[in-house]
Amino acid sequence: MALNDTRALLNAVLNGNMDDAQFRRCDRFGWEVPLSAPAIDSSLLDPRNTWSDGNAFDAKADSLAERFNANFAQFEAEVSEDVRKAAPRVSVNVG
Repeated sequence: MALNDTRALLNAVLNGNMDDAQFRRCDRFGWEVPLSAPAIDSSLLDPRNTWSDGNAFDAKADSLAERFNANFAQFEAEVSEDVRKAAPRVSVNVG
């Protein structure tokens, strides 16, 4: 995402322009993603759609989730079950 788009998105949040926005949940990482934002091409809000090969995106996202989970394993004993449940999920159905 270009810096200007990132700034526009942050400004929309800080100015309260996203208060009534609709969101979808990212099944892999668990965060909420806006469906639209002022001054932003909505196709940019779904990173998978910005890749020419959606399967390559899925493989890279799964790799990131796996690496996060492997690194976080060292802290699992010290956090609550809710935190452990919030870990990224690999190979989710994105269709």
